[in-house]
Amino acid sequence: MPSGDMHRVSALAVAKAQAARSTTPLDEEGTTQKIGDCTTARQEPCPVQTPEYRDMNGDGKDELLLGIASGRSKTFVHLWAFTVKDGRVTLIMDEDTRPVSVELSDHDVIVREPADSGYDVRRVYSWDRSEQAMQERVFEYVESSSRK
Repeated sequence: MPSGDMHRVSALAVAKAQAARSTTPLDEEGTTQKIGDCTTARQEPCPVQTPEYRDMNGDGKDELLLGIASGRSKTFVHLWAFTVKDGRVTLIMDEDTRPVSVELSDHDVIVREPADSGYDVRRVYSWDRSEQAMQERVFEYVESSSRK
């Protein structure tokens, strides 16, 4: 990947490679196998969601954010983000979540998850230059979006 352009690599190929590299299955419902069988993202039974591109590390080039739906109700999501480092596609975020929503804002990934008693948990992941990865920067309880 000498160009450093994540748009020039197939998001589905990246998901397949990451799933194959995983040392444990993504879940007991065969998500890893389903990823391997995918021909088109976002078409059943493929669990790979629509890829999103955004400059998350501030280098002026877009990174790739992928959501992998899993579980029987497809409410569990593996969030993976990738960048190009030294000419290679590199994993910079690997989080498991049950999101109400996932948003990209500036260089941040914002995830809302349901919590108890009418609240959601809001997590903000930002680029950590020393770790060279997306790290959780904010964890807070907010009023549930379903209550508004």
